[in-house]
Amino acid sequence: MQKHSLNQSNTLNVTIVGAGFSGLCLAYFFHKNGYNITVVEKSKHVGGLLQSPITKHGVVDHGANGLINSKNLIELCSDIGLDILYPSESAKKKFLFSNGKKLRWPFSFFETIKLIVKVIQFKFNKEKYRPLSGELFSSWAERVFFKKALTKLIEPAFQGVYAAYSNQLSAKLVTKNLFKKSSKKTSSTVKRQTVSFNGGMNEFCCKLYDYLSNNGVFFKFSSELKKINPGELHILTCDAHASAQLLLEQSPDLANDLSSINKVSIAKVACFSKKE
Repeated sequence: MQKHSLNQSNTLNVTIVGAGFSGLCLAYFFHKNGYNITVVEKSKHVGGLLQSPITKHGVVDHGANGLINSKNLIELCSDIGLDILYPSESAKKKFLFSNGKKLRWPFSFFETIKLIVKVIQFKFNKEKYRPLSGELFSSWAERVFFKKALTKLIEPAFQGVYAAYSNQLSAKLVTKNLFKKSSKKTSSTVKRQTVSFNGGMNEFCCKLYDYLSNNGVFFKFSSELKKINPGELHILTCDAHASAQLLLEQSPDLANDLSSINKVSIAKVACFSKKE
């Protein structure tokens, strides 16, 4: 498929399929570079899975409940007139829910000592613990640490990130950042932390939509793209199976790969506590 650059002529038309988080953010940055943007969305609203209904207890985010703060995010929110909600000290605490109890740390004293030793061994001899060819993440974590570390801490944490079981994940891909050589970079003035918005993540999407629609970006709701025009730039931010249908004529091999991706069911629970 034809490749384009942000430095090309500003008369280039860009069609973005999907008005979720990714589609809206891409529309924003392409718009800032002077492109003519059309966003096609099959539903009647923006945000995709990022809906944030307000209950009597507070906001419940159906998808992600925050973003990692960055200079780009601060600049974007300032541009669209959206206030960032920074976490309180109590909100920074992380818990694991196990056997009906909320736990800050799931290990016994001796298990904690064992984990500390394993972490030190890994830190000072990383080459020894590189993933084997074709090794699954579950096997790697159990080999490097121990089984309870996998089931009590590592697997719950990574399931929240990848929405998949550890025995379905490639150890090489999941752990690649652990084995990167450290590079000297200038430290950012922006603190790395998860931030959100008073109305939840959907407020971000709605505010971004208001900005874009008021600045010349055209949105087509309740509409589905049937065919890709090879002469224009199309960006697909819809799910893998929908993308496969659109790519079937232009790139059958890629469409076949996308069709083979398994969908998993995700259950999310929002808990409100009387105490902060």
